[in-house]
Amino acid sequence: TWALCLLLLSSSSSLFDQVRSVKYLAKVLHLQLRPEDEVATYRAYYQELPVYLQRRITVADWKGELEFGSRVEDVSSWIIDDATFWQRWKSPATVYMFTPRAKYDQLRAASGQTFYLLAQTHWDVLLSNKNRGIKSPGQMRLSGLEP
Repeated sequence: TWALCLLLLSSSSSLFDQVRSVKYLAKVLHLQLRPEDEVATYRAYYQELPVYLQRRITVADWKGELEFGSRVEDVSSWIIDDATFWQRWKSPATVYMFTPRAKYDQLRAASGQTFYLLAQTHWDVLLSNKNRGIKSPGQMRLSGLEP
C-alpha cells in the first residue's frame, strides 16, 4: 500500500509543479520581451523565473528567503521597495509584473494604477504598464501549458 501511495505521489508531483509554476507566463512574456524592458515580481518571488527568462528579475516589496543575502550584499538595484516599484511602473519604460492573482485583485480594487493583463494561470498573473500588443494567451500554443 505504501509503495502504491509513493508511486502515485511521485508521478503526480511533476503535474503539480507544472500547474503551480510560472513557466507558462514566462513563455508568454519571453516571446515579446526586449532587453531594455524591466521584469519584476511584486510581493512575491518565483525562483524559476530568472532561469526561464535568462535575466535578473526585480523583486518589489518582498524579501522572504532573500532577506539574509540582502543584509550581506548590495541588492538595492534589484530588490526594491513599494514606492520605488510604483515610480518605475509609472515611468515611460516598459515594466512587466508577475504577482499572485489575489494580490492583483487587491491592486485592481485599491491602487488606482493602470494594468494590462497579458496572461494568467489559476494562481498568478502577468501584467504590464504598457499595451504593446502582446498576443493573447488564447492565440498561443505553448506545449500544452495553457491554464
